[in-house]
Amino acid sequence: MAIEQRAKLRGKTVLLYDGYCGLCNGMVRFCAKRDLEGKIWYVPLQSETGRRMLLRYGESPESLESVALFLDAMTRSERFFHHSDAVAYALRQLRAPWNWVGSVLRWTPRFVRELAYKLVGRVRYAIFGRYPRCPLPDAAIRSRFVGLQDQIAEP
Repeated sequence: MAIEQRAKLRGKTVLLYDGYCGLCNGMVRFCAKRDLEGKIWYVPLQSETGRRMLLRYGESPESLESVALFLDAMTRSERFFHHSDAVAYALRQLRAPWNWVGSVLRWTPRFVRELAYKLVGRVRYAIFGRYPRCPLPDAAIRSRFVGLQDQIAEP
């Protein structure tokens, strides 16, 4: 990961998402539109930046097949969340009422959240589609994306 990318992400909330997934891209657009303070930064899982961030936790885009979230990225107090925890914490970064939804989701029993997450995960490409390459975000929010140019081509 380039020094400039580390500097951009240091201390930020970073959401890693499946750049090929229509649902994941929809979630990113949803969050970016409602994140008026620009708290969340976005990195495609398929990018070199995303791969390196996950590797520190023994994960890869292939093993995770999910969304991941880093709070206070690249600092000693960094915290890593994935699956339904990542969704809940991402929503908690937004303004009301979405932060309330994130809190309710976070307090829902984990086994219930994970079951629902896995069920949606199995059908997400069939229902929401799959992009051949991570689409570019709107110009208004593009500055909060890192790693769009360093994506690794899918086999």
